[in-house]
Amino acid sequence: ISPNGEWVYRLRDDLTRIHLPSKRVEPVAYLPTSNYSQIIGWSVNMEWIYIAETGTEDGTVYQVRGNGQDVHLLPSVGERVDAIYSRPDGEWLLVQASGQLGRDYFVLPVNLNESPRYIASGRFEGWTDGGKTFLMRVIYENKPSSLCRIDFITGNCLTFIEHVDRIIAHSPTRDQFLYIALDPIVREYRYFLVNADGSGQREVAYGNQIRVGGWSPDGKWLYFDDRTLDKSTLFRVDSDSGQRETVHQPFGDNNSHDIFQAFLPLYRTKVSILPSLMIGMAMLAASLSAHTLKGHAVRR
Repeated sequence: ISPNGEWVYRLRDDLTRIHLPSKRVEPVAYLPTSNYSQIIGWSVNMEWIYIAETGTEDGTVYQVRGNGQDVHLLPSVGERVDAIYSRPDGEWLLVQASGQLGRDYFVLPVNLNESPRYIASGRFEGWTDGGKTFLMRVIYENKPSSLCRIDFITGNCLTFIEHVDRIIAHSPTRDQFLYIALDPIVREYRYFLVNADGSGQREVAYGNQIRVGGWSPDGKWLYFDDRTLDKSTLFRVDSDSGQRETVHQPFGDNNSHDIFQAFLPLYRTKVSILPSLMIGMAMLAASLSAHTLKGHAVRR
């Protein structure tokens, strides 16, 4: 489906498109592709479609104008191409390919007048600073992943944030983003807001029962749903100050939730008392059972 929702493109032996309002079918282009081809990206202005031969390892990608008037073969990156991200200015492409050790990324101008240039490896997480930089999650074997803000021209990591499991959401204005990190000690998730340039990191939520609702249209508030103890509490966080306020809390003052919060520091200690309590209760039950059986034997 085209980004504007007006056209549906279908790729078989040839590329056709269907105009949704009128259901008119139009041929776009014939491509010498295999059955393993798929549309992997669009240009920012929806002028170009990118179609990759996913069944081959040579990185064959076609650049097709939306109306089919022009078809170009992109320079090969030597690896199978999985996705293409168009820079916000529409002048450059970030090509994602499957390398031997993960995802490799190459930069390529839209006018195809330069060869692809390798820039980074990891997982693309979005553009920042109007496309001058982008976020890349770097994944190490048997280690927590980290986040780099990479300069699009030089490939240098300008900002480095450790222990980032994944980015949840970007603000509507793209000047902030929310990410989660797993606390390695208590195995609970921590939620952090960060400015797009990597500064101003602040923790805004904590727990495994937190659900992210979304941003307000102006990017001022970020909404969460806390489902601790099966009681849904809706709260929001000021994206500027990081201050939290409750929006809706069912069941009155939710005393059971307050009790849980009071015991939470004890629950988060490395050595939990819960296993000891369970073992003690099991031993008590066994002792009572044995005493009962002994009493039956004496009466007999």
